[in-house]
Amino acid sequence: MHSRDDRVCAKTFDRPLTLKTLSTFDAYSFKVVTQIDRDEGKNRIDIISETGDWLRKREKRRGKHLRSAKKIRLIVAFLCDVPYLYELFPNIEIRFQQPWHHNRHMVIVKDAVKPPAAIYFARHHRTPYVTPVFVSRRGDVEVVQTAFDDRWKKATELTR
Repeated sequence: MHSRDDRVCAKTFDRPLTLKTLSTFDAYSFKVVTQIDRDEGKNRIDIISETGDWLRKREKRRGKHLRSAKKIRLIVAFLCDVPYLYELFPNIEIRFQQPWHHNRHMVIVKDAVKPPAAIYFARHHRTPYVTPVFVSRRGDVEVVQTAFDDRWKKATELTR
């Protein structure tokens, strides 16, 4: 992980919090996931992940939170974990995106009571160097949501 913000995030978001270490990334992932069950099933989660591994790892630690969400929408580039994810999460909807178009990772939690929050990072060509950021300002989360919605629409139109 890079300790400095990448140039895209600095120009895109007003107040991104750069997650400089794996521990920080895990802590904010935990924060985002535990926010889910505060409104008893009225929360929505949008995720872009290569395989859904982020979701699987969080399920092992905090599964009840994820299963309590009203809906999870997930876009993956590789389908290896999809059957397992359908078993774990009855509230999940999964779409596929071509791997060569998959260069953004994100999780967005929309809560009916609290403001939305998101974790976002770009990753090109499966590089191990990423700069994840946490955003909680409504305008910043809307930027991430717009990117997700665009990719969701394209993934829905893609025939597999």
